[in-house]
Amino acid sequence: MVRPEELGTRLAQMRRHNGWTLEKVSQMTGVGVSTLSRVENQHNEASFDTLLKLSQGLGINFQELLNPGAASSGTERRAVTRAGKGTKFATAQYSYELHASELSQRQMIPLIMTVRARRIEAFERFSSHVGEELIYVMRGTVEMHTEIYAPLRLGKGDSVYFDSATPHAFISVGRGDAQMLSLCLGRQGDLVKVHKDAARQPGAD
Repeated sequence: MVRPEELGTRLAQMRRHNGWTLEKVSQMTGVGVSTLSRVENQHNEASFDTLLKLSQGLGINFQELLNPGAASSGTERRAVTRAGKGTKFATAQYSYELHASELSQRQMIPLIMTVRARRIEAFERFSSHVGEELIYVMRGTVEMHTEIYAPLRLGKGDSVYFDSATPHAFISVGRGDAQMLSLCLGRQGDLVKVHKDAARQPGAD
């Protein structure tokens, strides 16, 4: 499990090593200064959206942000993740298990998501990020909420494919926490794109 204190320390060290202010990192990533400060000081758990913005803006791949040193050179095209051995991280609403974390150059982010939220009011804001996404329910029943469509209930074996930029959130319905497979695919490599120009900018504003 990637603990909030590990991620916070890692981000703070990276920022200071490059001479970046919190304001600079905020400009590079689109993550608010207050959110960055809370993550660095281990006062909250970074959401998937926040992690994705950080990886894109800082010019590192998503899996390496969670597990430094695990990513390969990207020449391999096969990765095996044994049951329960993926890279784990969590928020109050979901717990995640990232698969195939050793592949550094790829278009897809495969996640096993356990949905812990029971009420839509548990979300301060809906998730929204670049790309397209497939959700496949593996266990239990989930209810998908968006800002466009009526709530959609999905049972085991059901799936939904949608534009990830559409604000969305999932809650578990019924007994136990639901579990689903999430495949996030970026358009033209957006999910794993290295923002070299942003990374080369001076550290101070």
